[in-house]
Amino acid sequence: SLGLVVSTRPEAALADAEAAERRRAEGKTLSALDGLPILLKDNIVQAGAPSTCSSRILEGYISPYDATVTTRLAEAGAIVVGRSGADSSITVPVSAIPA
Repeated sequence: SLGLVVSTRPEAALADAEAAERRRAEGKTLSALDGLPILLKDNIVQAGAPSTCSSRILEGYISPYDATVTTRLAEAGAIVVGRSGADSSITVPVSAIPA
């Protein structure tokens, strides 16, 4: 395993896929992204989902809100199937780096 996928949400993804399939059958697709499975990078938050930015310091963090891109993808019907890894150094504040 390469460890590229850090978490999955199979039940929610399946429900989203079924909803997308119903919309498609009714001719009511939301966009070209409707039903497209995607991974969110682990530094892009999704309400109710863990987001660690691939850093142990954020283990157990559950976002209380969606990032703007997450909201827009959901509105377009994209299906978030999980989270991909992120470089943990992105979460280190510049002030924490010794001079």
